[in-house]
This record gives sequence, structure tokens and C-alpha cells, in this order.
Amino acid sequence: MSAIDRFYGLYQHVPVPLQDLMVSGYGWILKRRRYGAEHDRTLAALMESRHYSYERVRELELARLQETLAYAAAQVPHYRELWKSIGFDPRDVRRFEDIRALPVTEKAEVKAAPERFVSDEYGAGKYGTLYKGNTSGTTGKPLTTYKDKGCYQRVWAYQERQRRQWGIEGKGARVSIGVRPVVPMGQTAPPFWRHDRSENNWHFSNFHISEATLDAYVAKIAEIRPEEINAYPSGVFLVAAHALRRGETRIRPKAVITCAETLYADQRRTIEEAFACKVADQYGAAEVVFWIGQCPHGTYHLSHEFGHVEALDGTTPVVGRPGDAVGTGFVNRAQVLVRYRLGDSIALPERRTECPCGWQTDAIETIVGRIDDILYTPDGRALGRLDIVLKKIDGVLESQLVQDEPDHLTINLVPEEGPIPAAEQTIRGRLMDYFGPAMRIDFRWVENIPRTAAGKFRYQVYAVRK
Repeated sequence: MSAIDRFYGLYQHVPVPLQDLMVSGYGWILKRRRYGAEHDRTLAALMESRHYSYERVRELELARLQETLAYAAAQVPHYRELWKSIGFDPRDVRRFEDIRALPVTEKAEVKAAPERFVSDEYGAGKYGTLYKGNTSGTTGKPLTTYKDKGCYQRVWAYQERQRRQWGIEGKGARVSIGVRPVVPMGQTAPPFWRHDRSENNWHFSNFHISEATLDAYVAKIAEIRPEEINAYPSGVFLVAAHALRRGETRIRPKAVITCAETLYADQRRTIEEAFACKVADQYGAAEVVFWIGQCPHGTYHLSHEFGHVEALDGTTPVVGRPGDAVGTGFVNRAQVLVRYRLGDSIALPERRTECPCGWQTDAIETIVGRIDDILYTPDGRALGRLDIVLKKIDGVLESQLVQDEPDHLTINLVPEEGPIPAAEQTIRGRLMDYFGPAMRIDFRWVENIPRTAAGKFRYQVYAVRK
């Protein structure tokens, strides 16, 4: 049993007031991680560059790309050795197109040896100074990430810039509807939320939403009257639809900020109608290679100061149509990724158009991220993103949850070597926490998990015949 499982086992058996205290304690840790001198310095620079001309923004991006390449060549073992073998010299990069001489870094390479991408400045026994994490694992075995202490503050400065664009000052309450299992899965009555007092952030469970519980969700959020709502689209959409049915008009945040899942047009329309505000969608990644956020005019703005973005069809650059999202990040000094293929698709514009907001950036035309279905418990609860179930499962390369009957799940697993009974036991225990004892679960160990016609991996599939 992992440390996370042990901690959660303790958490779900203590009283709600103590759970609030534990959530607040964790929130305080995150607050210290996110804010400080590096955050303030970065935010000040970002608010200034918000008014730069397009030409100056691109000059800044090219300078940061050149500096990142020089740093990787000197400090990062993978790139130092690879580039030496192919005769690549970062000093030869004078235009963005010049980095096409470099091979794309594939996700499998980083998964296999994440430490090879860590700078010598932080490696060789200095890992204790870094924050170690994992990607969601929705395409199989999670990728291990390392971030320097300043990285979180720099990333959070980009979050803060987007909030300021939407007039969010951070003085009011915040509601978050996301992946953190803050409410024990077996709980059937309110409260389906816990309060982080460190930032006045109310965390609502994304895993207890059902027709039987939505009245409580809507009533509590209306009571809080949040300045902003941060949420996965799947969860806030259900809350918004129920608020419309109830005729609830007290929930009026300045914006609903969505992330982590693909936001569909019908979800956006419902959320905006229910809460009388715009949805500010954003797109980033745990690997910290680029940042894209919407302005109040609906444009998806690329943050050129954060990283360099390409759209590729294989190795060929494409514009005006979706291609593989490939990024080179500038803000993480610990684990440096150059021309990293993320696994999602984006469409870069054929030509730049002026946005009425005045921000001079390239606008991303489309973003195709995770394509996952909502799954349902036998008692009717809707479960969105469940990647947390497959985190830190040794020996599993890829995994997929398929609901083929209202009370049955098939778990497809691709092993590194062979079937692992212990992995099945761990996964079954986690799934039972979410779905309850009435859900039947079977495992299939397979050689591969097919992609969609568009080449996308689906982690959650709802295949119940209607």
C-alpha cells in the first residue's frame, strides 16, 4: 500500500471538522509553494509583457528558447549527449525554424529515464530540493516529473495573470470542483465539500454528483457566492444544468475557469447560461512545456513567455489543421524538455488576427485534449476523470476503464512483463471506493489498447447499450 493510500485511509475515518483542518493544512503547504518572491517577480514581468507588440513578444520567446537550449546542452544529460552525437550546437539557432534539426522527444523516452532529463544543477544527490510528481497516467504508466521550487511560483503567476484578465482579485471565496477525493467515497449525505481556510477555497467532490445530491451542491455554492469557480468541465456542467432546472440565480462568479478535460460547446453554453458569466478555459500540462488560456473575448492565447509550441504531423510542421502538440518549456529549470510530444493535438493559425482584448499573441484555433466518457455508479453518481485510480501502479504500461453494463467494469491493462495479481487487488480496492460494492469488476491483460480513428487514447469508455 502506497503512502497516499495509507494517508487517505486515515483521512476518510476522521470527523469532518478534522478533515477540514487537514485540507486547510495541505492548502497552506500549497500556498507556500505557489507564492513568494519568484511568483511576484514573474507576475510583474507578465503584466508588463501583456502590453508588448507582437514582434517584441516573439523576440522575447526566441531569446528564451536560445537560453533554454544552451542550458540543456550544458546541464541536461540526455540532450548534452544526444546533441553532441548529432553535431547540434544551440548557438546555430537564430530562428524558430532552426530547432527542427532536433529530434522530437517522445513521452516513452522520458517515462523510461526521467532523471536523464534533470539538470545537473539539481541532480547527483540534490533531488531532495525538487518536487517530485506524476502526470495523470491517462495514457498508461504515469510519467515522473521533477520541478524546482521556483517552477511552481512561476507557473502560478501565469494562473494569476489569467485571473486578472477576468477581473478576479482573489478577495472573495473560491469554489473548486475537481479530482481531489476530499469526501470519503462511502458518504451518502452532505456535506460533499471541505473548506480550505488558507485560501477560502471550498473543495467540492467531483465523485458524488448525482440527481440525488445535486440539490445540496447547488444550494451550498449559492450560499458561498464564490468570486470564481475552478472546475473540471464534466463536474461543473452537471451542477450548472441542475441550477438552471431549479431556477437558481444566486451563483454569479466573475468567471468559471475550466481545465484538464476537453470543454465541449454544449457544456460551455450551459455553464454560461446558468451562472451568467463566461467560461475561461485553459490548457497546460504537468510536464510544463506550454500554457494556453482564454481571454474574455474567447480567444485561446498562447503564452509565448512560457514555452515554444509546434504542431506536427509526424515530423512535419502543420498550420490551420490539428497536429501533435510539441512544446519546449522555459519555466522549469529542473526537468528540461525540448520538442516534447505531449500526446494531445492543437491547431496553430495560418495567419495571426488581432484580438479585441489587445493582447498580442498567436491564437490557438483548436485544442483536442483528453477524450473521455463519464462513468456511472450503480446508484447513479456520475464520475468524471478517474485517472487517480491508476496512479503509482507498478508494472502497468497502459490502462483503460470500460463500463459495459450499469453494474460492471472491464479494466484493460497492458503489462510491462506479465499479469500482476497485486496490481489487480490494488486497483479493485480503489475502484470499489468510488463505485461501491455493487459494481462488478473484471480485468483483461492485453498486448495493446486501440486508439480512436483520430489516434487519441481513451482512458474512460462508457459502452452501456441504451
